[in-house]
Amino acid sequence: SDLNDDQPGPVRLIYRPSACEYEAKWFERPFHRPTEQ
Repeated sequence: SDLNDDQPGPVRLIYRPSACEYEAKWFERPFHRPTEQ
């Protein structure tokens, strides 16, 4: 199994910067625009 995918928190910034950035933008949507659900 890929341990890098299982690592939570800041570790993902190191191994998967693009994925973390994508998640940040994805989580921004419901929090900043709850009416667009």
